[in-house]
Amino acid sequence: RVAAAADPCPPAAARLAAHPNGTYAVQALLQAAPGDAQARLAAAVVAEAPALAVHPLGSRVLQLILRELPLPVSGPLVASLVPDVPRLLRSAHGIFVVGEAEPLSAAVRAAVRADLRELEDRVAAFAASPERTMQLPEGLSAFQRKHVHCFVRSRGRGALRSVSIGEGPERRLHLWKAAGEALELGPWRLAEEELGEDGGLGSVRMLWRQLEGREVAQG
Repeated sequence: RVAAAADPCPPAAARLAAHPNGTYAVQALLQAAPGDAQARLAAAVVAEAPALAVHPLGSRVLQLILRELPLPVSGPLVASLVPDVPRLLRSAHGIFVVGEAEPLSAAVRAAVRADLRELEDRVAAFAASPERTMQLPEGLSAFQRKHVHCFVRSRGRGALRSVSIGEGPERRLHLWKAAGEALELGPWRLAEEELGEDGGLGSVRMLWRQLEGREVAQG
């Protein structure tokens, strides 16, 4: 009966995945359908992954695929996310999809790290410059802003400060130098097990674990 119910679903799967009621039906079918039907249903959803990944309900369906379905079924979704990581890191919903994909793919982890490294490099360049203040652009997610806050608190050693000002999409991250002069950043001041392989906070899940246990400036 499950197979029979799943068969007619794929053409409308993406639309149902983003529907307030249909999303629960799609999630239940993905969990209960046998192999072939499950793979067809997942493929129909994954075909619309770029839109679903940033949708409040559709993103939950993608998270389920990544978290609970076997890699042969979830693999195409993982691969499709890699080039889209920068956009998803800036999305309140896409960030959770990336978080589920990270343990499954070195390429996703590398894409996350590359995006965060770009932010770190901008902060480091500001620290080494004679400029006293800096604003990062609008559109950064809370995750990205909090990563910068961690970076500044750990490596700025009190000489570099950060604060987020504004509401919603206009929220901006501001940095300034306490002494108003160029400075050299120190190493990360975190426990070794909390660092990525290259000595930085390069994981979505790793950073959220770090934030749960420490007082961090508001994102």
